[in-house]
Amino acid sequence: MIERRVGAACGAMYVVVLVVAGSLGEPQPALSLELLSLTLFLPFAAILSSVLSGRGPRSWLSSTVLAAAIVDTSVKLASIGSGYSALDLPKGPLRQALTEATDASFIITMTPLALLCAAAGFSILRTPVLPRWLGWTGLVTAAALLANGTAIGTADAPAYLLFLLWTLGLSLGLLVSPSARRASQPTEPAGA
Repeated sequence: MIERRVGAACGAMYVVVLVVAGSLGEPQPALSLELLSLTLFLPFAAILSSVLSGRGPRSWLSSTVLAAAIVDTSVKLASIGSGYSALDLPKGPLRQALTEATDASFIITMTPLALLCAAAGFSILRTPVLPRWLGWTGLVTAAALLANGTAIGTADAPAYLLFLLWTLGLSLGLLVSPSARRASQPTEPAGA
């Protein structure tokens, strides 16, 4: 029970830490906070995957949620190095190339996030674990992320803001939904 609450709360903390990082004027602490937020995202994805898991045909959806979160986090972690390296360079072609590589990596992560949202959305709609509106908004968010992810030449990611709002709603849904609490509790084997 406590593990589910901690994992669910990590989703809300992920969003809050990213918003704080984005509001900082200094790039060094912003990168550190971004790293912290990525650390919070994985436990959230793991508990979401656990709550959505089941037997039979829908179990692959929960595995897809976790796999997509891992891919997203891996790409973002790799891009933090180039973003950090660009901070100490004077303005010029190398700094611009590192900055563009960081921006492209961020836009590329929209695709695995779209997969995460679609898998979670379909799973939520197929089961009574979480409110259905989270499933529908997950599918809308997936479509927006997929569209945004094809614009690799830009650093603009309005769909990511939608993803953050959906993640916050999902985190709160995991914290308060009675069916999510039941789904995340281990079941006793028969005859135990």
